[in-house]
Amino acid sequence: MDEACKMARKRIKAATRKEYETLIHEAKLTPLQEEILRRHILCDDSICKISIDLHRSERSVKTSLSKAYKAISQIMHE
Repeated sequence: MDEACKMARKRIKAATRKEYETLIHEAKLTPLQEEILRRHILCDDSICKISIDLHRSERSVKTSLSKAYKAISQIMHE
């Protein structure tokens, strides 16, 4: 994971609920990205559990999560 994504993940983990919702809204994530991020960050679900529950491959979940972090990283630098 690149530095920008790491910083976005750190920021979102430390965010209040309101800050979290604002970041998600401003990043214009897809519904799937929102769901994966919510489950991974707020519910602390593993990639494996998310992939099973959403009937997606682990690679697909990781890709969606990475894209979500990149979108959040971009709005953090605006």
